Amino acid sequence: MLVDVHGNLVVNGVRDVSEQQAPPTYQVPPTYRPLPIGTTQLAGQAAGDVVSGLAKSPWMLGIVVINLIGIVAAVYFLNLLIGGQQKLFNELMTVQQAHLKQILDGQAVQYKSILDVHNREFDALVDMAKSPSSPQGVPTAPVRPAR
Repeated sequence: MLVDVHGNLVVNGVRDVSEQQAPPTYQVPPTYRPLPIGTTQLAGQAAGDVVSGLAKSPWMLGIVVINLIGIVAAVYFLNLLIGGQQKLFNELMTVQQAHLKQILDGQAVQYKSILDVHNREFDALVDMAKSPSSPQGVPTAPVRPAR
């Protein structure tokens, strides 16, 4: 038995194709690219690598498409939730604003009534100080504020 330089059997000057070996495979060295300067260049290189990889495997492309559909659906539903939450928050703020306005209006009425009582007391003291015939003693103030 004779063997040629590639390791194939040669019988009577003819190669034996039944036991033929596969040609040696050579690995292509990776291509080196310059490092990206910015984020945009990095994203472009990554996208190029992903697309070239997906072109070789349609199953992976299907998985990526399904993931993208899931991400878009999640973002859509999160936006719906955020929108509903903002609507509820705005309604709550409107109710709180009306409640605060009622409290402040009531407080303004109370301040006005207190000031009216003090003004009447002060006027009564001034009148008592002007009249010489007023009895000596502590002047009395009205008990109930006028409304």
